Amino acid sequence: MRLPRLNKLLGIEVPQDTAMKILSALKFEPRMQDGSIVCVSPTWRSDILREVDLIEEVARVYGYDKVSTRRRIQIEAKPADARQKLSEAVGTFLNGCGYYETVNVTFADRTVADLFVPTGSGHLAVRDVTRKTGNLLRQTLLGSLLEVLKTNVNAKNLPCCTYEMADTFVPAADRNSLPQERTKLALVTDGELRQLRGAVEGLIHSINRNADVRFEPAEFVWAQVGARIMVNGREIGQAGVFSDVIRQKFDFKDLTPCGAEVDFDELMSLKGEPIKIRPIPRFPAIDRDLSILVSEQTAWAQIARAVEGVSPAELEEIRFVDIYRGKGITPGKKSVTLSLRFRDDDGTLTHDVVDRYQAAILESLGKTVGAELRTQ
Repeated sequence: MRLPRLNKLLGIEVPQDTAMKILSALKFEPRMQDGSIVCVSPTWRSDILREVDLIEEVARVYGYDKVSTRRRIQIEAKPADARQKLSEAVGTFLNGCGYYETVNVTFADRTVADLFVPTGSGHLAVRDVTRKTGNLLRQTLLGSLLEVLKTNVNAKNLPCCTYEMADTFVPAADRNSLPQERTKLALVTDGELRQLRGAVEGLIHSINRNADVRFEPAEFVWAQVGARIMVNGREIGQAGVFSDVIRQKFDFKDLTPCGAEVDFDELMSLKGEPIKIRPIPRFPAIDRDLSILVSEQTAWAQIARAVEGVSPAELEEIRFVDIYRGKGITPGKKSVTLSLRFRDDDGTLTHDVVDRYQAAILESLGKTVGAELRTQ
């Protein structure tokens, strides 16, 4: 029991010697250690578990009548802190993207929890005889959101896009250490991965407009196709299409749901600069759509990097359009269509200038990813 905490909670000054005598008389065997009173609860006092319990014992014996009272109390209204403001902003943005918030139980069933961790990984569980199943603390929120999606599928309530912000608990390597408790933001949708990626990228850019957001291909135990969510070169989460094993577990016969999970504290660290207003462009832009043939293993991130490596200052935007596989495409290849937008803030671009920019980009794509311009 900390003496400053005792006096602050009661609102009066209780002498140290008096507190020691009271606790000694109650058989708590008090002793001073680093400015605090350390006690041992008697075997018959199973109700004493916390510091505030000891403070209550001191107040009870010292006398409640010594605690001053007032006819009026003062309440100070404080503004929402940064974490609350971000939570509200995240919810508002995701609502605008068509996502609905859910609040789920902190526990998960083992058959679901094991789907999201490597084989042999442990879980934290509660010893509660009334909760023999579903007693594992969640390491991820994705399983709970999939159960919500399953409920909506059964009710024929589609499309269904949901999200949740809650704590997750990952066991520490040392059994005697506390678990890693992290607040996560998870999203699950019955739509396409592109739609989910757009929501995540838009959310991050709403916090920091200048953040560099990339989805880099990766393998996860729960994903058929996965990607690490990288912001400014740092991994803040994961995204992907759920595997066939998970689809079978939840009986998603005609759905291929996607999910993403990011660390909320990492979102807190994305402090952007104040938004600067720019005038409406005075000069028109020139759009060029390119259809290129690349190998099936070539990822969009590789194509984007090849373009950005030689892009001029006039390249305003690079956007993915479509993928085509089929008639006219060599097996093992795919046709990727991308759109490039060029604009000069100081004057009107000519098509001859843009032709040179396009030629340099095509040359870079050929050297970097072996791309060929599709002519038919």
